[in-house]
Amino acid sequence: MRQQEIHILSNVPAWIILGDKLYKIAEVNGNLLKPFMTKEEVFIPRDFVRTYFQRFIVKIAAKTDITTDGFEVKIFENLTRCELRLTKDFMTNRYGFVVTFYYDKARFVFKEPMSLKTELNFDETDVAILQYKRNENTENQLITKLENLGLTHQFGKYFELAKAENTDANLYYWLIDKQAELRENGFAIVPPEIDRKKLILHRPTLDLNLKQINDWFDLNGTIEVGKFKILFQKIIPFIKNNDRFFPLPNGSYFMIPDEWFEKYQPAAQLAKIENDTVRLTKAQFTLVKDLDENVATASTNIVAENYETVQYEVSERIKATLRPYQTDGVKWLINLQKNQLGGCLADDMGLGKTLQTISALQYAKDEKTVRNENENKKK
Repeated sequence: MRQQEIHILSNVPAWIILGDKLYKIAEVNGNLLKPFMTKEEVFIPRDFVRTYFQRFIVKIAAKTDITTDGFEVKIFENLTRCELRLTKDFMTNRYGFVVTFYYDKARFVFKEPMSLKTELNFDETDVAILQYKRNENTENQLITKLENLGLTHQFGKYFELAKAENTDANLYYWLIDKQAELRENGFAIVPPEIDRKKLILHRPTLDLNLKQINDWFDLNGTIEVGKFKILFQKIIPFIKNNDRFFPLPNGSYFMIPDEWFEKYQPAAQLAKIENDTVRLTKAQFTLVKDLDENVATASTNIVAENYETVQYEVSERIKATLRPYQTDGVKWLINLQKNQLGGCLADDMGLGKTLQTISALQYAKDEKTVRNENENKKK
């Protein structure tokens, strides 16, 4: 350079006049050329070698290929790890999955524009420039696998569910259900956190059973989530208070499924918890029927026959003719009475609620008379 006249016209980008020609050096700041305009060699004192490498050599190596003597440029371009992390975008207040690619110690986030990272390894025995170059083909193959498993890129660096509502609960349970396939396809799963709570990657299951004791329904059940077993009654306060996160002994949490809130919250609002048992009164039979398919079957057997099968004839003491719907109303009341349940007729005005009630009371009186006569005969 010293053999020809050189003029630096600008620094970023660097435009120079060398001899009688104009050159653009896009990768280098014009100021970095100044030391070489007057010297063939630049001597760097030992105490400033590290600073020189950091401020000059590393920057140059990051922007262009260089030839070195006395130190090595080590290039890493093999993808060593691909992470999938469930995280929250605080700008949009939405959750999504973020993919991070690792090349040895360097990491690149999906959609990050940088394709090369350069750093200095400087110690007493070795000086090296470390360069980490992304492998676009390998990364694209992994993204395709992710899309085939049900995710789609929607915004920024985030992936969302392609065919379901993108709630944090749906994302969490998608991750649970797909974790084996994700690992088989080369993804390392970062344990998920929602609302600063570390969540276990297991879907909970519930085994619920019902017993009738006198005028009570006793609900007993066990929740299994991973290696943990939890009594059903333990989650009732959480369901009652709309608290989705149940703490586990190891410090992590499991997320109570949305459908459990929908199914069990009405019962949770009215239930009593006694001796590790969830108890509902017999009058809350309709809540019991909605709890579980197996429970519904058992409770149907417990609460006698359907009102339509009740054997009923209008008493001679009722001086009226009941219409068919009024007869059904009486049978319904009789069935409730037999099963020690309460009820309320809610017909429109003028449809004979009083007549139905009197008829049901007369039936009860007649039944009591028959029972008393039978008992007297036994004596």
